[in-house]
Amino acid sequence: AAAVLRRLDGVDLMQRAAWASLDALRHPVLVLDGDRRVAHANLAGAALLAAGDGLACAKRELRASAPSHAGRLGALIGRAVPRAGEVPRAGALHLPRPSGGPHLALVAMPLQAGTGWDLPGAPAALLCVGDPAAAARLPPAMLAELFGLTGAEAALASDLLGGGDLRGIATCSGRSLATVRTHLARLMAKTGTARQAELTRMLAGLPGWPEDRHLTPP
Repeated sequence: AAAVLRRLDGVDLMQRAAWASLDALRHPVLVLDGDRRVAHANLAGAALLAAGDGLACAKRELRASAPSHAGRLGALIGRAVPRAGEVPRAGALHLPRPSGGPHLALVAMPLQAGTGWDLPGAPAALLCVGDPAAAARLPPAMLAELFGLTGAEAALASDLLGGGDLRGIATCSGRSLATVRTHLARLMAKTGTARQAELTRMLAGLPGWPEDRHLTPP
């Protein structure tokens, strides 16, 4: 009995560590259980569900905000978490948002048993959501620490990742265009990039975390 309890404690610890690591991602990620309900949402996922723009959750049931897309979402989840006897399959879905904001890109992936990400004794799936609005920026403090940037350089990097252009950034920050270009040159030197497009691609691939770390997943 003691051995079984130790093993169960180990499985629980592995699962909690796996789920906690999802909270460090700035992309929304949801874990769906065998009943196709939300078993866990990382911080970005909880924020997305709370906003109810594209995806929503009521009593742990994942729903499309627009009823017209409920069938497509249900089919996607049904393939990733199939009924008994069916083979689970990954799938993807482009989901419009009622607000007219950037569309969500959903990728559902079945979770293999024994990986620490699965739910003991039940099928499960990972739903990763590409949300341009959530992934647009990284905290300047993180960028400063990562590359040894000044405050102005880190703010410029965050603004570029958010889709800003040099002239607009200069106007909003109250700096001259020449000053912003100087910051850009220093930023590229510190990040080892040669072109602005290369810099933006590199920044977009960095791991990060949501700025509000106090959201409570459903």
